[in-house]
Amino acid sequence: MDARRNQADGRDAPPEFLPHVASYFGTYAVDTGRKVVTHQVIASIRQNESGVLERRYELRGDTLVLAADAVFEGAAVTHTLQWRRAGTP
Repeated sequence: MDARRNQADGRDAPPEFLPHVASYFGTYAVDTGRKVVTHQVIASIRQNESGVLERRYELRGDTLVLAADAVFEGAAVTHTLQWRRAGTP
């Protein structure tokens, strides 16, 4: 999510950022040889994030990085998501 979309701190997000959020859930499988996580999406708030999605992954110490190529406003982009193991600085 774009940091400017965050309203958890009490600030209002600019209206143009309200649509810029992603959320989906389902099952997944990990292919360690290809370093790819395949998500079988059960529900999503975006139609284009449905069915089967593949995300590249990388483990960096206590951080898991997921990456996906996409097109945003006509330009090629790479979206990344970082998850840090709980209890690490």
